[in-house]
Amino acid sequence: MIDINKLRSELMKLALGNDKYATGNKRIVNTKQTLIGVRIPDLRKTAKELSRAVTFDKIQAFLTSLDKENFEEIMIGGMIIGYAKLSDAEKIKLFQKYLKLVDSWAQIDSITNRKMNTDEWWKFATECLESPDEFTVRFGVIVMMDNFLNVKHIDQVFRSLRQIKHSGYYVKMAEAWLYAEAAVNFYSETLAELKHAEINDWTRRKALQKMLESYRFSDSQKSEIREAKKL
Repeated sequence: MIDINKLRSELMKLALGNDKYATGNKRIVNTKQTLIGVRIPDLRKTAKELSRAVTFDKIQAFLTSLDKENFEEIMIGGMIIGYAKLSDAEKIKLFQKYLKLVDSWAQIDSITNRKMNTDEWWKFATECLESPDEFTVRFGVIVMMDNFLNVKHIDQVFRSLRQIKHSGYYVKMAEAWLYAEAAVNFYSETLAELKHAEINDWTRRKALQKMLESYRFSDSQKSEIREAKKL
Protein backbone atom coordinates (compact mmCIF):
# COMPACT_ATOMS: atom_id res chain seq x y z
CA MET A 1 0.00 0.00 0.00
CA ILE A 2 1.02 3.61 -0.51
CA ASP A 3 1.30 5.13 2.95
CA ILE A 4 -0.97 8.17 2.55
CA ASN A 5 0.08 9.74 5.86
CA LYS A 6 3.77 9.39 5.04
CA LEU A 7 3.13 10.93 1.61
CA ARG A 8 1.27 13.89 3.11
CA SER A 9 4.14 14.51 5.50
CA GLU A 10 6.61 14.41 2.60
CA LEU A 11 4.51 16.80 0.50
CA MET A 12 4.31 19.27 3.36
CA LYS A 13 8.11 19.21 3.68
CA LEU A 14 8.50 19.76 -0.08
CA ALA A 15 6.11 22.72 0.10
CA LEU A 16 8.04 24.53 2.84
CA GLY A 17 9.06 28.02 1.78
CA ASN A 18 6.90 27.90 -1.35
CA ASP A 19 4.07 30.14 -0.13
CA LYS A 20 4.45 32.68 -2.95
CA TYR A 21 4.71 29.90 -5.50
CA ALA A 22 1.57 28.27 -4.12
CA THR A 23 -0.39 31.53 -4.35
CA GLY A 24 0.76 32.26 -7.90
CA ASN A 25 0.36 28.71 -9.13
CA LYS A 26 -3.15 28.41 -7.70
CA ARG A 27 -4.13 31.41 -9.80
CA ILE A 28 -2.42 30.05 -12.92
CA VAL A 29 -3.91 26.55 -12.74
CA ASN A 30 -7.28 27.97 -11.66
CA THR A 31 -8.15 25.27 -9.14
CA LYS A 32 -10.71 25.34 -6.34
CA GLN A 33 -8.75 22.64 -4.52
CA THR A 34 -6.21 23.27 -1.77
CA LEU A 35 -2.76 23.83 -3.28
CA ILE A 36 0.18 23.75 -0.86
CA GLY A 37 2.95 24.64 -3.31
CA VAL A 38 4.93 21.50 -4.20
CA ARG A 39 6.80 22.11 -7.44
CA ILE A 40 6.21 19.84 -10.43
CA PRO A 41 9.77 18.35 -10.52
CA ASP A 42 9.37 17.31 -6.86
CA LEU A 43 5.96 15.80 -7.57
CA ARG A 44 7.39 13.84 -10.49
CA LYS A 45 10.32 12.57 -8.45
CA THR A 46 8.03 11.44 -5.64
CA ALA A 47 5.60 9.80 -8.06
CA LYS A 48 8.41 7.88 -9.79
CA GLU A 49 9.62 6.55 -6.47
CA LEU A 50 6.12 5.49 -5.42
CA SER A 51 5.40 3.86 -8.79
CA ARG A 52 8.27 1.35 -8.58
CA ALA A 53 6.48 -1.18 -6.42
CA VAL A 54 2.79 -0.50 -7.00
CA THR A 55 0.10 -2.71 -8.45
CA PHE A 56 -3.24 -1.87 -10.03
CA ASP A 57 -5.02 -2.57 -6.73
CA LYS A 58 -2.62 -0.42 -4.72
CA ILE A 59 -3.09 2.57 -7.02
CA GLN A 60 -6.85 2.08 -7.01
CA ALA A 61 -6.81 2.06 -3.21
CA PHE A 62 -4.68 5.21 -3.20
CA LEU A 63 -7.09 7.04 -5.50
CA THR A 64 -9.89 6.13 -3.10
CA SER A 65 -8.04 7.23 0.04
CA LEU A 66 -6.43 10.48 -1.13
CA ASP A 67 -7.80 13.90 -0.15
CA LYS A 68 -10.30 14.84 -2.88
CA GLU A 69 -9.71 18.52 -2.11
CA ASN A 70 -5.90 18.45 -2.32
CA PHE A 71 -4.46 19.50 -5.68
CA GLU A 72 -1.05 17.86 -5.24
CA GLU A 73 -2.34 14.56 -3.89
CA ILE A 74 -4.62 14.20 -6.88
CA MET A 75 -1.94 15.18 -9.39
CA ILE A 76 0.58 12.76 -7.90
CA GLY A 77 -2.05 10.03 -8.27
CA GLY A 78 -2.20 10.71 -11.99
CA MET A 79 1.58 10.75 -12.25
CA ILE A 80 1.85 7.41 -10.46
CA ILE A 81 -0.55 5.86 -12.98
CA GLY A 82 1.58 7.20 -15.81
CA TYR A 83 4.84 5.88 -14.40
CA ALA A 84 3.57 2.50 -13.15
CA LYS A 85 4.40 -0.66 -15.09
CA LEU A 86 0.86 -1.69 -15.89
CA SER A 87 -1.00 -2.74 -19.01
CA ASP A 88 -2.75 -0.13 -21.13
CA ALA A 89 -6.11 -1.54 -20.06
CA GLU A 90 -5.21 -1.22 -16.37
CA LYS A 91 -3.96 2.34 -16.78
CA ILE A 92 -7.09 3.33 -18.65
CA LYS A 93 -9.29 1.97 -15.85
CA LEU A 94 -7.28 3.95 -13.31
CA PHE A 95 -7.39 7.13 -15.39
CA GLN A 96 -11.16 6.81 -15.61
CA LYS A 97 -11.21 7.05 -11.81
CA TYR A 98 -8.56 9.77 -11.74
CA LEU A 99 -10.38 12.01 -14.22
CA LYS A 100 -13.35 12.23 -11.87
CA LEU A 101 -11.09 13.95 -9.30
CA VAL A 102 -9.43 16.69 -11.36
CA ASP A 103 -10.52 20.31 -11.63
CA SER A 104 -7.59 21.88 -13.49
CA TRP A 105 -5.89 21.72 -16.87
CA ALA A 106 -2.57 21.20 -15.04
CA GLN A 107 -3.79 17.89 -13.61
CA ILE A 108 -4.31 16.79 -17.21
CA ASP A 109 -1.31 18.21 -19.04
CA SER A 110 1.15 16.99 -16.42
CA ILE A 111 0.14 13.33 -16.60
CA THR A 112 -0.30 12.57 -20.30
CA ASN A 113 2.68 11.16 -22.19
CA ARG A 114 3.84 9.95 -25.59
CA LYS A 115 3.41 6.27 -24.74
CA MET A 116 -0.38 6.46 -25.00
CA ASN A 117 -0.21 5.48 -28.66
CA THR A 118 -1.93 2.11 -28.99
CA ASP A 119 -5.38 1.27 -30.37
CA GLU A 120 -6.65 1.00 -26.78
CA TRP A 121 -5.54 4.56 -26.06
CA TRP A 122 -7.08 5.84 -29.31
CA LYS A 123 -10.41 4.28 -28.36
CA PHE A 124 -10.25 5.77 -24.87
CA ALA A 125 -9.28 9.21 -26.18
CA THR A 126 -12.25 9.26 -28.58
CA GLU A 127 -14.56 8.21 -25.75
CA CYS A 128 -13.21 11.07 -23.62
CA LEU A 129 -14.15 13.57 -26.33
CA GLU A 130 -17.82 12.66 -25.80
CA SER A 131 -17.74 13.31 -22.04
CA PRO A 132 -19.82 16.10 -20.45
CA ASP A 133 -16.80 16.85 -18.22
CA GLU A 134 -14.51 19.62 -19.48
CA PHE A 135 -11.24 18.14 -18.26
CA THR A 136 -12.04 14.64 -19.46
CA VAL A 137 -12.55 16.07 -22.95
CA ARG A 138 -9.28 17.97 -22.62
CA PHE A 139 -7.54 14.72 -21.65
CA GLY A 140 -8.76 13.11 -24.87
CA VAL A 141 -7.55 16.05 -26.97
CA ILE A 142 -4.12 16.14 -25.31
CA VAL A 143 -3.65 12.37 -25.71
CA MET A 144 -4.42 12.74 -29.41
CA MET A 145 -2.03 15.68 -29.72
CA ASP A 146 0.81 13.86 -27.98
CA ASN A 147 0.40 10.53 -29.74
CA PHE A 148 -1.67 10.57 -32.90
CA LEU A 149 -0.57 13.49 -35.06
CA ASN A 150 0.84 11.16 -37.68
CA VAL A 151 0.04 10.12 -41.24
CA LYS A 152 -2.07 7.17 -40.13
CA HIS A 153 -4.29 9.13 -37.74
CA ILE A 154 -4.29 12.81 -38.75
CA ASP A 155 -7.57 12.65 -40.71
CA GLN A 156 -9.21 10.69 -37.87
CA VAL A 157 -7.99 13.25 -35.33
CA PHE A 158 -9.47 16.12 -37.34
CA ARG A 159 -12.79 14.29 -37.78
CA SER A 160 -12.93 13.48 -34.08
CA LEU A 161 -12.35 17.09 -33.02
CA ARG A 162 -15.13 18.27 -35.31
CA GLN A 163 -17.55 16.13 -33.30
CA ILE A 164 -16.72 17.67 -29.90
CA LYS A 165 -19.81 19.27 -28.36
CA HIS A 166 -18.25 20.67 -25.18
CA SER A 167 -17.58 24.40 -25.46
CA GLY A 168 -15.56 24.86 -22.27
CA TYR A 169 -12.60 27.23 -22.33
CA TYR A 170 -10.04 24.54 -21.49
CA VAL A 171 -11.42 22.28 -24.21
CA LYS A 172 -11.16 25.01 -26.84
CA MET A 173 -7.65 25.92 -25.70
CA ALA A 174 -6.59 22.27 -26.04
CA GLU A 175 -8.11 22.08 -29.53
CA ALA A 176 -6.28 25.24 -30.61
CA TRP A 177 -3.03 23.85 -29.22
CA LEU A 178 -3.54 20.60 -31.14
CA TYR A 179 -4.17 22.41 -34.42
CA ALA A 180 -1.03 24.51 -33.94
CA GLU A 181 1.01 21.36 -33.29
CA ALA A 182 -0.58 19.53 -36.22
CA ALA A 183 0.35 22.36 -38.57
CA VAL A 184 4.07 21.77 -37.98
CA ASN A 185 4.00 18.53 -39.99
CA PHE A 186 0.63 18.87 -41.70
CA TYR A 187 0.60 22.55 -42.56
CA SER A 188 -1.68 22.63 -45.62
CA GLU A 189 -4.01 20.01 -44.20
CA THR A 190 -4.41 21.96 -40.94
CA LEU A 191 -5.15 25.28 -42.63
CA ALA A 192 -7.75 23.52 -44.76
CA GLU A 193 -9.22 21.83 -41.68
CA LEU A 194 -9.60 25.13 -39.85
CA LYS A 195 -11.99 26.31 -42.56
CA HIS A 196 -14.59 23.70 -41.58
CA ALA A 197 -17.85 25.17 -40.34
CA GLU A 198 -17.86 22.81 -37.33
CA ILE A 199 -14.83 24.62 -35.88
CA ASN A 200 -15.89 27.67 -33.91
CA ASP A 201 -14.31 30.99 -34.78
CA TRP A 202 -12.67 31.46 -31.37
CA THR A 203 -10.79 28.16 -31.61
CA ARG A 204 -9.78 28.81 -35.21
CA ARG A 205 -8.37 32.25 -34.40
CA LYS A 206 -6.59 30.99 -31.28
CA ALA A 207 -4.99 28.15 -33.27
CA LEU A 208 -3.78 30.56 -35.94
CA GLN A 209 -2.45 32.93 -33.28
CA LYS A 210 -0.49 30.09 -31.69
CA MET A 211 1.02 29.34 -35.10
CA LEU A 212 2.04 32.96 -35.53
CA GLU A 213 3.74 32.91 -32.12
CA SER A 214 5.72 29.80 -33.00
CA TYR A 215 9.25 29.81 -34.44
CA ARG A 216 8.51 26.60 -36.37
CA PHE A 217 6.83 28.30 -39.33
CA SER A 218 8.54 30.17 -42.14
CA ASP A 219 7.93 33.83 -42.96
CA SER A 220 5.94 32.87 -46.04
CA GLN A 221 3.81 30.48 -44.00
CA LYS A 222 3.17 33.15 -41.38
CA SER A 223 2.03 35.53 -44.11
CA GLU A 224 -0.47 32.91 -45.21
CA ILE A 225 -1.56 32.32 -41.59
CA ARG A 226 -2.18 36.06 -41.13
CA GLU A 227 -4.38 36.07 -44.21
CA ALA A 228 -6.29 33.07 -42.93
CA LYS A 229 -6.84 34.84 -39.62
CA LYS A 230 -8.53 37.75 -41.42
CA LEU A 231 -11.21 35.52 -42.90
